[in-house]
Amino acid sequence: MCILPFVAIFSLFFTAAIVALISRSGSGINLLDVPNHRSSHSVPTPRGGGIGIVLSFLTVGIVCTKAYAFLAICAAAAWVGLLSDMSDISSGIRLVLHLALSSAMSLLAVNAIQLPGSAAVVVFFILSMIFLTGSANIYNFMDGINGIAAITAITAFGLLAVFAAYNGYRDSPLVALAVCITFSSAGFLYFNMPKAKIFLGDVGALFLGFAFAGMTILLSKSIPDFICMASFLFTFYADEVITMYIRIKDGQSLFIPHRRHFYQILANEAGVPHWKISCSYAAAQLFIGVSVLFMRPLGVWAVAGALSFYFIAFVVMNILVRRKLRV
Repeated sequence: MCILPFVAIFSLFFTAAIVALISRSGSGINLLDVPNHRSSHSVPTPRGGGIGIVLSFLTVGIVCTKAYAFLAICAAAAWVGLLSDMSDISSGIRLVLHLALSSAMSLLAVNAIQLPGSAAVVVFFILSMIFLTGSANIYNFMDGINGIAAITAITAFGLLAVFAAYNGYRDSPLVALAVCITFSSAGFLYFNMPKAKIFLGDVGALFLGFAFAGMTILLSKSIPDFICMASFLFTFYADEVITMYIRIKDGQSLFIPHRRHFYQILANEAGVPHWKISCSYAAAQLFIGVSVLFMRPLGVWAVAGALSFYFIAFVVMNILVRRKLRV
């Protein structure tokens, strides 16, 4: 397997080069994001910058690892996202494709993990599908302002790499791939924050969410491990859960496009600069992730208690800000 410093350097500069190329030719290849009533930007901007992250991931994966099945499934998730970027695909078709890919990744995980009995396999398979499909779509929903998806990827995948490396998976190909995505996201971030020259696009957001969920499942030796690693995307999950609750409470269909996430309210109603929101989310995620890493040896209840406290704090913050802005 390639040494990690080489993976990091290659991923950073290779992705930056690809993103720079796409940012200059996005409008010519049908990758232009035109603002609408839900947008948090005001001028047409190229999208599809996630292609650079995906190409870096595939290059590192093919050259440095033998995780070909994982690479293929993640690449297929990116392809579905690219189709969404380049044409208008109905939500129903997208959901079917996401479930199909989640089924493939769940089968891969079932073959890699020893489970006690057929009932456990069925339960694991169903829960994995929900987690994979949910994570991919949540990541896509949260990619709405400059920098938030890329800087969160740097934090989340960086924490995954650290957790895996120090918990018996130092030689796993997934560690190299997590490092690759971490530095690829940094290469993209240069073009996306503070002022966006290009957007990640569905190709990048769906890929990042799907890859994160897949790595979390495959690297988990136990339920505490899973909870710990899933918490590395806590800020995205918490924002989405709270927003879904509010929309259901207000009688709004979850299939109707909106901009009611907490980060969107901060950007649009409160007028907070995008880069401040994105950096705040990343800082909060880094704090939560590191604290969970330190509490992991104390057991699952200590971790669950800490995450419950963080969630309650996030809920209180939501209530205070929404009431103040009368949203």
